[in-house]
Amino acid sequence: MKNEISIGKVKEEWGWMGNMGKCKLEYEGKEYKSSEGLFICLRFEDEEIKEELRLVDNGGMMVKCVSKRYYNEMVIKRGSNKDVENMRKVIRLKLESYNWMRKMLIESGDLFIYENVGRRRNRGNNMFWGGYFEEGEFYGNNMLGKIWMELREELR
Repeated sequence: MKNEISIGKVKEEWGWMGNMGKCKLEYEGKEYKSSEGLFICLRFEDEEIKEELRLVDNGGMMVKCVSKRYYNEMVIKRGSNKDVENMRKVIRLKLESYNWMRKMLIESGDLFIYENVGRRRNRGNNMFWGGYFEEGEFYGNNMLGKIWMELREELR
């Protein structure tokens, strides 16, 4: 029996917990195509930049790539407390929007949840949001997994 949930590719069993898949969310009267798209938009104040990013979003990856053009315009620092608060807000909205996600999260019991970044490890801020197991030891901050486990506890 598995004792953890590995958030990996979108099409994998728990891939819906990641931010890269299509996942329509409504926030402040606008529709976003992915949780990643909304999350990245929350790092900016400039409405034109946010709208461009929202419109190019194809499920997460495109909005992530395009946002790099505006890195110096970000008002929320990646990995900051506000960034984590925004991720929590986005995941909470995801759970409020999809009953089946809430149900699956609750049914996951007490399994350890982590974003599996074993293939890409130290690129960008992967180790901040996720982590990996190596020889039975876990490496990484795993903030995304921590948020999912925290919200699961709230739902109970």
